[in-house]
Amino acid sequence: EAAQAALAQQQGATAAAATQAAGVEAAVRAAEQAQAQAVRDNLSLRQQLERLQEELDKQVVAAGAAAERLAAVEAQLQAERASRAAAERDDGHLRHDFERLLTAAVASREDAATRALAEATRLVEAAEERV
Repeated sequence: EAAQAALAQQQGATAAAATQAAGVEAAVRAAEQAQAQAVRDNLSLRQQLERLQEELDKQVVAAGAAAERLAAVEAQLQAERASRAAAERDDGHLRHDFERLLTAAVASREDAATRALAEATRLVEAAEERV
C-alpha cells in the first residue's frame, strides 16, 4: 500500500510536472510569438520611419524651392517698386517740364499778341495821320 501511495504520489508529481512543462511550453510559444510580432512591428516601424524621412526630405526640398521662388518674387517686387518710384519721379519731372513749357508758350503768345497789338495800333495811328 505504501508503494501504491508512493506510486500515486509519483504519478501525481509526474502529471503536475507534465502540466507545468506544458504551461512552460505554451509560455515559450507565446513568448516566441510575441517576439516574432515585436520583430515584425519593429520592421514595420522602421519602414514607416524611412517613408516619413523620405517625405520629410521631399518637403525640405519643396520648402527650399518655395523659399527661392519667394526670394525671386520679393526681388521682382522690389524692382517693380523701384521702377514705379522712378516713373513717378519722371512723371513729376515731366509734369514740371510740361508746366514750364506751357508757361513759356503762354508768355510767348502774350508777347506776340502784345507786339501784334502794338503794330496794329501803330498802323492805325499812321493811317489816321494820313487822313
